[in-house]
Amino acid sequence: MATALFVCLHNAGRSQMSAALFERAAHGRHHALSAGSEAGPDGRVHPPVVEGHRPKGLPVDEVRAIRDDIDRRVRELVGELDATAEAA
Repeated sequence: MATALFVCLHNAGRSQMSAALFERAAHGRHHALSAGSEAGPDGRVHPPVVEGHRPKGLPVDEVRAIRDDIDRRVRELVGELDATAEAA
């Protein structure tokens, strides 16, 4: 089992989305974590994410495009990790 770490600046959305999509694609074969490079030592989620629960500042079509791109990338990563595990 591999562990993937998805990091963004504030742990404010993309890294969390990546981790969730990765976990869904991996079906328990691999594990994901998300973090922010500027997150405090308490490990909490960036407050605007907790407060908002919805994307703000970007049109929904752009958010969906970001989600779809992340989903494609994490599925590719899961495939690579599966292939590596099978070869070992």
